[in-house]
Amino acid sequence: MKDFFKYGSRFFYAGILLISLAVVFSYLSKTYFLNIQLKHEFKRIQREVIDDEKLCNSVFDQLEHLNVAEMFNKIDELKQLATDKNIFIYVLLNNKVILWNTNRVVPPEFTNTFNHFILSKVYNGYYLTMGRDGGFYQFIALKLVQNDFPFENKYLSNDFKLGKNRKLFKLKDETSSLSGDYIVTSASKQPLFALEKKENQFFNIWLLLLYIPGGILIFFVVHQQINIFLRRKKYFHGWTIFLAILIATILGWKILRIPAVLFQNKIFSPEVYASSRLLSSIGDLFIIVFLLSWFVVLLTSHLPLRFPSGKFLRIVWVFIFFCLALWVLGLISDIISGLIINSSIPFDMNDFLKFNIYTFFSFLIIFLMFFSFIRLVRYLAINIRKSKMENLIWIIGASVAVVVYLIFNRSANYYLLNPLFLIVTFLFFIFEKKIDDNNMAIALTLIILSAAFTAHQVVHAINIRDIEKKKLLVNQVISGRDALTEYLLNDIAGKIEKDNYLVSFYTNPMISRNILAKRLKQIYFSGYFSNYEFELKTFSSSGMPFKSSDTFNLSTYDTLIEHAIALNASSTQYFISSFEGTPLYFLKLPVSRDSIDFGYITVLLKRKIFLEESIYPDLVIEKDLGKFNELSRYSYAIYRNNQLISQKGEYFYPTNILLRDAGKKPYHVYKEGDYDHLCYHFREDTMVILSSPSRNIYSSLALASFLFFISSVLYALLNYLFVILSQYIRQQQGSEVDYFNPLRNISFKAKIQMI
Repeated sequence: MKDFFKYGSRFFYAGILLISLAVVFSYLSKTYFLNIQLKHEFKRIQREVIDDEKLCNSVFDQLEHLNVAEMFNKIDELKQLATDKNIFIYVLLNNKVILWNTNRVVPPEFTNTFNHFILSKVYNGYYLTMGRDGGFYQFIALKLVQNDFPFENKYLSNDFKLGKNRKLFKLKDETSSLSGDYIVTSASKQPLFALEKKENQFFNIWLLLLYIPGGILIFFVVHQQINIFLRRKKYFHGWTIFLAILIATILGWKILRIPAVLFQNKIFSPEVYASSRLLSSIGDLFIIVFLLSWFVVLLTSHLPLRFPSGKFLRIVWVFIFFCLALWVLGLISDIISGLIINSSIPFDMNDFLKFNIYTFFSFLIIFLMFFSFIRLVRYLAINIRKSKMENLIWIIGASVAVVVYLIFNRSANYYLLNPLFLIVTFLFFIFEKKIDDNNMAIALTLIILSAAFTAHQVVHAINIRDIEKKKLLVNQVISGRDALTEYLLNDIAGKIEKDNYLVSFYTNPMISRNILAKRLKQIYFSGYFSNYEFELKTFSSSGMPFKSSDTFNLSTYDTLIEHAIALNASSTQYFISSFEGTPLYFLKLPVSRDSIDFGYITVLLKRKIFLEESIYPDLVIEKDLGKFNELSRYSYAIYRNNQLISQKGEYFYPTNILLRDAGKKPYHVYKEGDYDHLCYHFREDTMVILSSPSRNIYSSLALASFLFFISSVLYALLNYLFVILSQYIRQQQGSEVDYFNPLRNISFKAKIQMI
């Protein structure tokens, strides 16, 4: 062990230095740098609150002396406040909103006046609120501090909204008294709220830029030293170091989770990919694949394979190795399928612009897996050639292995492709006379084969994922429930019942139903509800139509809701399945005050089939809440007794349909007219067909070309880096080297062809 770091010591010390700097910087960032940044940002937030408080008082001073017409002339100026500063202004008359600069949030009831901010929980977030009674009019101002949505996605987040660097702070969850180092006050020094710091991702990125290169340099030196020991046949020393590194990696990876900054990254989160307890993230998969690839490289480089002398034993050995290779290839196919099916990582070339860092990280994993597999096949082929084995012997052993594999894997997705890929790769190495690690022509040929194989597996897995997605969407077509709508309805139904304008509608003959409907839409059913068709009906306490020429009474709706799903305990909110792919929600609200029953109002909300009719963007379109946005990419039809009753999308469905296999299983998949169809026979007389355009051969060719490009770049970079570092160590040993000639071993003929 005395010459363990004799060569490459500079790389080792450089790696240790980078990791040490990362540890020191991590400590300083948490104890010194971050505190300075937090104090600076806190002062900025404090100034913003005081300035906006003064601004709101100034706006109130202006509005107090204006009439309604003059207030409307200032509406553009008020809207600018909502856009630039998240300050929402409301003007009320007799506790009724008559003017506002945004409809993003319904204001709280006007109860008292205060000339400074106070923190209040309003609807979907925490707001600094201020009110003033101007005599004839009342004024309310809201300043958004932090959203409080029941869920988060790429459109909705509960981020802090004050200051410049909004990733540093969040509201401190405290129910008793305000405490801590960061307490924001009003201009009159009244405590408003306390802040607590968040994990700073900025410093984490810099720490990763130190940890990762440092780890790579240390790994390279250790790998080179293991190679030296194994090359000198000091197997105990070499494999002991390998085992020690393996144990240290597993200890830091699975038990200690160090460095913490690495495992706090999203790449080690099941949010992106997870298939089992062991492979709970794409980072876990990378570590396992990397360690296995390293083991394969050491094994195939330094462990000689000696075949027995007998023909039968040689056939058995070839049979075992081919079975092992087929099992490894099947495992690779399963991992590739898992990367698509068990993850949210985009792989579809039809949506190439959606590729992200996790897509390319997945391609790196796939590259390492095929690199290991090809090393194993090459190892077997070279040793067969060195042993001068007769062709008939390895042909028999390989044939028996392939036949056994086909018998026991007939149901596998890679039934024929895996043996074919193995045979082609093996024959390539068997009959290629000049096998060299740096032979660019051989490397490019193998990359082409691997890219074509991977493209087929990826496209097949994408098709499987599409079928599962269609099963989910087709169930959503027949159920149609919208979680966000139900959440919003539960919040606004009580507010509508308490709205005194409803009593005015029943007592004031000048207020028509159209005026009431317009008011309800503006105040309660705007924003996200613009995706719904709104229908209002009004009835007297006896159930007869009120201020309406309708001929049906309230009992008609009572019959309708007998088959509906009640959404609350008081039975005022219902969901009705329309089997048309659009949710139908129904509100039946009593209007009463002081034990006097005035009547009932009903609100019918039906999802618009074409969402582009709405002027508002469909914000909540992620996961199950984005089902209708997902449906817009598909065509679907509903059949009852084989007769078309509803359809949507570009595909033209026949009026009558008869599917021979549709009734045998709940789901039936078939292809017709360049479309892939999923038929769901969920009732004896009703079925839904969901359709999407089929993927053509060009998608597979595009993906194969892209994989070939990525793999070629990876191979060139890794090979070039390895050559540079290896030759540097040889220079320390006194050998002549040529650093910047990675093509030094390529023949003159190959160089001319590349040019």
